[in-house]
Amino acid sequence: YAKPTPFAGPGAQKFIMGQTDGISPIGYTKIFLKPGWRLTRQTLTSNNSRTGRTYLANDSTVAQLIQQSGSGPVVQQPTPTPTPTPTTPPTPAPASFPDVAGDIYASHINRAVQLGFISGFAEDNTFRPRASLTREQLVSMVVEGLDIAPQGTVAAAPYPDVPANRWSAAKIKTAKDLGIISGYQDGTFKAMQPVTRAELMAIMRRAAEYRDKTTTLVPDQTPKTFSDTQGHWAQRVIADMSGYCGIATALNESGTSFAPNTPAQRNYAAAAVVRLLDCARTAPGT
Repeated sequence: YAKPTPFAGPGAQKFIMGQTDGISPIGYTKIFLKPGWRLTRQTLTSNNSRTGRTYLANDSTVAQLIQQSGSGPVVQQPTPTPTPTPTTPPTPAPASFPDVAGDIYASHINRAVQLGFISGFAEDNTFRPRASLTREQLVSMVVEGLDIAPQGTVAAAPYPDVPANRWSAAKIKTAKDLGIISGYQDGTFKAMQPVTRAELMAIMRRAAEYRDKTTTLVPDQTPKTFSDTQGHWAQRVIADMSGYCGIATALNESGTSFAPNTPAQRNYAAAAVVRLLDCARTAPGT
């Protein structure tokens, strides 16, 4: 029944099959059926006579019709309990590159590749961990690591020696505008020049200031005293970054020498950026 009637059982629920525009004055009215409803005719033949009936039909269940009509309780079929699939404990991922295994910064390198701010060399699938790093390559790592979106195109050269159409121009301009990098006193940037370990720490300091939105970096460990940074222009920066997330560490993680004027290698640069990013992710309030 379309609605409870004296012939319906107790607790009967109504559902809507269609609607009209009201009662016609001539006694007939047009019914506009709801979607899914249709007129169906059934013909019966008996003793050479044919009889039949016409009725409304719908392929949905009664529970579904009641729910679609917005009345009555929603009848839900029980959800079978899924059978758990046996899982195998994950195994540690192998080194991403054949020349990384055994490197002192192997875990940092793999983490850097996972974060996506550095990659290897496609031609031989190597990382070349002990290769030196250029200034523009470091800028690219920092911009990618901090998830900064550089401009798509650069209208003018960010530095006289960095053409606007150079692959790194947009990232260099973005880093310059944000105060993460600065050029030399003669106004140049020297994008292809190897970056020294002292310059690496200077850029990491500015990257940390940008990330933390403050020029005051609070150390989370006791700053180290290196044997070869006394009187160096980056002495304070190196000391600060040794106490901030342990970014500045001894050359090859051994002894007391920092080697500030030594070209930074790809493995240590990757470790420095990873230390900054992971420290910022785990610091209170971040």
